[in-house]
Amino acid sequence: MKHLPRYLPPGTFLAEITQRCLLGFHLLRPSKRLNLLIAGVVARALEKYPVEVIGLAVPSNHYHLIATGTSQEDLSKFMNFVAGNVAREAGKLHGWEGKLWEGRYDCTPITDEEEIQVARLKYLLSQGCKEGLVSSPTLWPGVHCAKALMNGTGIPGVWVNRTALYKARLRKKGREKIRPIDFEEDLLLKFSPLPCWAHLAPEDY
Repeated sequence: MKHLPRYLPPGTFLAEITQRCLLGFHLLRPSKRLNLLIAGVVARALEKYPVEVIGLAVPSNHYHLIATGTSQEDLSKFMNFVAGNVAREAGKLHGWEGKLWEGRYDCTPITDEEEIQVARLKYLLSQGCKEGLVSSPTLWPGVHCAKALMNGTGIPGVWVNRTALYKARLRKKGREKIRPIDFEEDLLLKFSPLPCWAHLAPEDY
């Protein structure tokens, strides 16, 4: 079924994005390996598309993302890359062969008012805490931007070049063993400042 196009205001926009796992299954439950893979996928997407990520939190059955860009098309390509590759990596890790997402991601524009932008970032940061699972967002064992924003750092990730790995296996089938680790790249998922606070020095932010 053809979907109606999403609306984002023309020019530079800020958007809040959420996508949920099928039937609320905990297919994004935290683990050291999945954390690295999710961060790696988003970091790789940032290299490919002119989109910036303000914040990211990944509870066990969905994720919250705040991103900014200048084109609906760029955001759509970015999200298609992220959703497709996270689904692929989580599916492989859990042995899950069906579709991973409940449906399309939800995308809501965030207006220019400082209080609105701050409120949406606070909501993203509250993931894990508002459910009573952890006492601080920095204690969430999955992917969460809180500690990275506080420290001015990024989140370590791993990107697996599945295309190159597949082609290598076809070329060398039966002749020598292929090591998947040789097709992995360490990346760092970095976050951009909230637009209303972009003028602040990094320490102040």
